[in-house]
Amino acid sequence: MLFAFNCLNNMSTPDLSPYQSDHLILLVGGNPLPNAVAVALLSKKAGDVTLIHSAHTFSLAQALKKWLMDRGYQERQVTLKEVQESEAHTLYKAVQSVCHRSPETASIGLHYTGGTKAMSVHAYRALQHWAKLNQTCRFSYLDARTLHLVFDPPQADDGQSAQKEPVGLTENIGLKDLFALHGWALKNNAQAAPFLPQISAALMRVYLNPVALQAWQIWQENVLQKECRRDDRPDKWKPQGQLRGIKLPWPDDSLLADLVQALQVELGQTGDRLDLEAAAQSCGKREIEKFCQWLDGGYWLETITLQALQTIASPCSLRDLFMNLNPQLISTTTDFELDVVAMRGYQLFAFSCSVDDGKPRLKSKLFEAYIRARQLGGDEARVVLVCGTDDPSGLEIEMHQTLSSQGQIKVLGKRHWLSLATELETWIK
Repeated sequence: MLFAFNCLNNMSTPDLSPYQSDHLILLVGGNPLPNAVAVALLSKKAGDVTLIHSAHTFSLAQALKKWLMDRGYQERQVTLKEVQESEAHTLYKAVQSVCHRSPETASIGLHYTGGTKAMSVHAYRALQHWAKLNQTCRFSYLDARTLHLVFDPPQADDGQSAQKEPVGLTENIGLKDLFALHGWALKNNAQAAPFLPQISAALMRVYLNPVALQAWQIWQENVLQKECRRDDRPDKWKPQGQLRGIKLPWPDDSLLADLVQALQVELGQTGDRLDLEAAAQSCGKREIEKFCQWLDGGYWLETITLQALQTIASPCSLRDLFMNLNPQLISTTTDFELDVVAMRGYQLFAFSCSVDDGKPRLKSKLFEAYIRARQLGGDEARVVLVCGTDDPSGLEIEMHQTLSSQGQIKVLGKRHWLSLATELETWIK
């Protein structure tokens, strides 16, 4: 399987049985994650679920229903009801129909994180009216900032406080679920194992040494690029047939000796030259061009990041760790790539990696990662930029001001590379 999908009993989640309902009403908005968390934790196994949606969110409601049925719900248990989100009477009728269908002894829950504000208000008022008839009703929402389920008191004027239960580490929702809830597919196979870890570690040491980095860049320009790029299009690599016969001399600078040794050992190279075809095959690259591209770029930082996350996976309760995640929206040509991802409970952590130190480029990388992470993981998603800047704090402050994203993004620069696991553990916790 591509994803290691967890359906484990989560000891970190409190007992929510007192809050569970026989019939759970969910308002479907643009972010399906809160509804998935709510139904996984607040719906009784034999209970019913009604998804109230607008015409705009019909496809998300369909995806949510399919996800529920994949988890064992029967067709008859999940009902879709379309409403006009700005018309109070349509919301009222939808909620009232649920109440009339439910036995008098049944408990009814409204989870109102999703949907528009108008939908939440009108649905809440409709169920409140029913509650006055002594029906057992429960109201809840998911706080994206604190990862708590918040349960409103039965009567807002009785002086009781809302009850808050931490659910951030629940393992009922994983990366596979996020894709299913959006109706997305994968364009490629995400990697669970770090790619060429020995070479990546050696390259990191080279990049941390300005003199060694200069020697490496000279080899890239005068050997790798000169021999492997097209004469008529220097920005393009030569075709597979031409690259297949190329063998490159190893860097002869003593500062690159450790890197050369790592290349030879991890790529299984025993000759006095780097055999590109054999190297590509040994690391699983079908196209030699892809290996040249990796060797010429700073993609090794993705491996360093994934390794750091694997180191702290247990103390930080991380799972579903992958690199090169390439989602594709079904029925469209839109696709994008997340360099490294991890799940903590139902919370998505997305990591964008770049050895660049230029602010415009890094701001663009972080902005795209932020948008894509929220597109997949909702308001709960968190984003980290691991990059080559010497001023990570300054860039982070500037991006917080641009995105109004206090606490949702983190920037780690070159000085953090050697202590990346520690830095990430501190921030994630």
